[in-house]
Amino acid sequence: MDDELRSIGHQLYRAILRRGLVPALQSLCDHFDSAIALDVRMDPELVRREKFDNNFVPEQVRLAGYRIAEEALTNVLKHSGASQVFIAADLRGGAIEVIVKDNGKGFVAEGSKNSLGLGTMRDYAEVVGGECAVRSVPGNGTTVVAKLPSSVRDEQPRQTPAALV
Repeated sequence: MDDELRSIGHQLYRAILRRGLVPALQSLCDHFDSAIALDVRMDPELVRREKFDNNFVPEQVRLAGYRIAEEALTNVLKHSGASQVFIAADLRGGAIEVIVKDNGKGFVAEGSKNSLGLGTMRDYAEVVGGECAVRSVPGNGTTVVAKLPSSVRDEQPRQTPAALV
């Protein structure tokens, strides 16, 4: 039982997240790199700040950014037929943008608002005070852009949506 609980715990919160958002995203990309060609770009200022302080990006925001990127990459593999994926983390003013863009077949995004995976990405962003947009056009790939705060005003733990548990 202990081994099962430990395994579930590791799946819910990857230990690499303790090192920062950038190392966590790079580790995630390493995991997906064997399945699809990835072009990864991390903002040099974000890299510098996290090297100086691995808590520069609050824990809740790191988890949200990681899970959004993970869901987007999983969707690429499952549905897109893409041959190339661009993933980036940018520090823009008071926000961190996590971007996942593929060259796959795309889909009609308006008809997919009730999709569990897309809803989960939006929930992760909203829990930390951010937003997540999915843009897609059939034949032109999909772009997921999560804009997350680089700080969390309310340091009290927020309620995790039931879809995320």
